[in-house]
Amino acid sequence: MLRDGATLLGDQFDIHGGATDLIFPHHENEVAQTESVTGKHPMARYWIHAGLLMVDGQKMSKSLGNFVPMTTLLERHVPAAIPLSLPANRLSKAQNLPKSQLARRPRSCDGSTKTSSTARGDRSNAVGRRQHRRR
Repeated sequence: MLRDGATLLGDQFDIHGGATDLIFPHHENEVAQTESVTGKHPMARYWIHAGLLMVDGQKMSKSLGNFVPMTTLLERHVPAAIPLSLPANRLSKAQNLPKSQLARRPRSCDGSTKTSSTARGDRSNAVGRRQHRRR
């Protein structure tokens, strides 16, 4: 059975976001359509836009052939090391990763290349640790 977004998610959102390249026209169009249909304003109370993920200076995308799914990163790297490998930039700035960094499989602390459930750690609270602040 198909359901529309409003049935599943409601007419308004507390938080909505995506990459900075989606602000215009995608998100502005989404707001115009949703608020026109629902009659409720605002569609989203807070917007969070992250910078693009770049690979060797190019936007990561399927069409460019440089897309690396998170499942692949988790297979190649100890999950706790993934956020540490990102440059220490603001969330809204582009993050550039060299292809060589995405391809390698680093060793864990014990020298093995295996990742166990213990090495993977608990990621259930990973979202929300980094807060977006308005300045």
